[in-house]
Amino acid sequence: MRKSLYFLTVVVLLIGYQMIPGRASSHREAPLISGDPQADNTDLYAFVSPDAPDTVTIIASYIPFENPQGGPNFYKFGDNVLYEIKIDNNGDGVEDITYQFRFTSQTRNPDTFLYNTGPITSGIADANRNLSQTYTMTRIENGKTTGFAGPMTTMYDNVGFASAPNYGGNGSGIYEFGDANGKGRVFAGQTDDAFFLDLRVFDLLYGANLSEAGIDSLAGFNVHSIALQVPKSSLRSASSPIIGVWATASRPTTTTRQAGSQADTGSFVQVSRLGMPLVNELVLPVGQKDKWNGSKPSDDARYFIPSKTLTARRFGTLIRVPLGIENSLHWVLDVCFREDDQRHWAGNSAMNLAWLRKMALCLLKAEKNNKGKSIATRRLLAGWIERAGVVDLRNLVIAEAKNLTQHLVGMFAEQR
Repeated sequence: MRKSLYFLTVVVLLIGYQMIPGRASSHREAPLISGDPQADNTDLYAFVSPDAPDTVTIIASYIPFENPQGGPNFYKFGDNVLYEIKIDNNGDGVEDITYQFRFTSQTRNPDTFLYNTGPITSGIADANRNLSQTYTMTRIENGKTTGFAGPMTTMYDNVGFASAPNYGGNGSGIYEFGDANGKGRVFAGQTDDAFFLDLRVFDLLYGANLSEAGIDSLAGFNVHSIALQVPKSSLRSASSPIIGVWATASRPTTTTRQAGSQADTGSFVQVSRLGMPLVNELVLPVGQKDKWNGSKPSDDARYFIPSKTLTARRFGTLIRVPLGIENSLHWVLDVCFREDDQRHWAGNSAMNLAWLRKMALCLLKAEKNNKGKSIATRRLLAGWIERAGVVDLRNLVIAEAKNLTQHLVGMFAEQR
C-alpha cells in the first residue's frame, strides 16, 4: 500500500476545473504545542482558486482562539518561528517544494502601550499603526532557493470600530510576486477562524451518544493566516496532477531568557504540523501527539500500522463524524441561511443570530408536512402564509422563537 494513503493531507486535482478541496483543523491538539500558540498550526485549506482556475490557493492558519478583544498586546506571528507550507508532487511523503515565511516586528513608539495611536484609516502603512510586522517569503525546490519576496507588511488586527473603521476596505494586504511559472499572490494577517467544529467532541465523543453536536465552538474567534495563490503549473510534477500539502511551524532549539529579554539560537526544530483534519486530535493517543507534531508525512505509517486498539471501522468513524457534522450543519447554514455572509458583530448580535439560525434549521427539519423537500424549499414555504400546511409551521416557529429568546435572555443575564 502506498505511503501516500497515510500522508496525503489534502489532494488537489490540477487539471481542469474539478478539485477535491482540502480542509483541516487542529487546535491545541498536543501537550507541548498547546502551550505555544504562535507556533500552533490550526487550519489548512487547499483548493483550485474559484477566481482563477489555473491557480491553487493554500491557506495555513496559526494561533487558535484569538479573542478579538485580546489587547493591549494583540496577536501576531512569532518573530522566532519558521512557518512553512510544503508540497509533495510525486507521492513519496517528502516535500519537493517549500514556501518559508519569516516575520519581524516593528514598533513606531515604544513609549505607549497602544497598538495604534489613532484610527487606522489609510491602510496597512498608516502612521497611527504603532505595532506592525513585516515578512519575507522564500521558495525552495528540491533543496535549492528558487524565489524570494519581501519585505511585505502584514494586515493589521481588527482591534475595534474606533481603531479600525472600514476594516478590510483600507488595502487588502495582498502582494504579488514572481513564482516559478508566472505570478503568485500572498497575504499574511488576522482572519476569521473559518473551520466549523463542535469541540464537545472531546466530551466522550459528543456526549457519548452523539447528543452534543451542532454548535460552532470556533465562531467569534480569529486566527492568523498565511494565504498563498500560485499557478498550478508551478506546483505539479511532469508525471502527476496530484499534490500533497501540509504546513509546519519550527522553533530554534535553544531559548535563553533574561529579565526583560530572550534570545533564540540553534537550528530549527519542527514543533507543529497539520495536514489531514483532526488526525492528531482524535486518532493519536496522548503519548504519540508531540512525536507526531515533530515528524514527517513519510513516517506516518508508524502511527497507523499496526494498531491494537483502533480498528479500521473505528478510525473511519472518528474521522467522518466531525466532518459529517460540518457538511450536514455548516454547509446548510451557509448555503440556505448565508451564515458566512453575516457581518453583525456589535455586542452579542453575532451569537444571537447564530442561535436564531440554528433554531430555524431545527424547526424546519422537524416539520412533517413537507417531508422529502430540501431545507431551502421548506424555508421558502414557511414564508408563504397562505399555503396549506405552512401556517402551523409559521406559528410553531414564532412560538418556539419567543420561548427560546426568553430563555437566552435569562441565560445571558445570568452570565453577566
